[in-house]
Amino acid sequence: MIWSKTWTVIFRCYACGRKFTIRHITFDRVWALHAVYPCPFCYAKPAVFPLPSSAIKAHTLIELNADTETVYRKASSGDTWHFTPDCSQWPNESFVLLEAEPKAGHICNECRVKRFAGGD
Repeated sequence: MIWSKTWTVIFRCYACGRKFTIRHITFDRVWALHAVYPCPFCYAKPAVFPLPSSAIKAHTLIELNADTETVYRKASSGDTWHFTPDCSQWPNESFVLLEAEPKAGHICNECRVKRFAGGD
């Protein structure tokens, strides 16, 4: 499902021209980022003005790639790690994120079943 997948995006800053990468973004947030995310190099903040003004200072989307590596999340107050975004217990708020398999805590059984069944 396109909405539960995460993406890696590469933008070019409108001010300094440097490229920067943002990882693990859901599709619904990709298009908003170019107009709100400050450049990590020059700290330029985009400015998009409402119509009829044509003044737009926004980053340019250079590349959009589906994330292929496994990301693990657990609720900040929990000890169960999840790695399938369509898991019923997938944390969307107040979570810890790892890009490698965790060494402590438990791996969610629902996530394991979904992976084994081809759900991820």
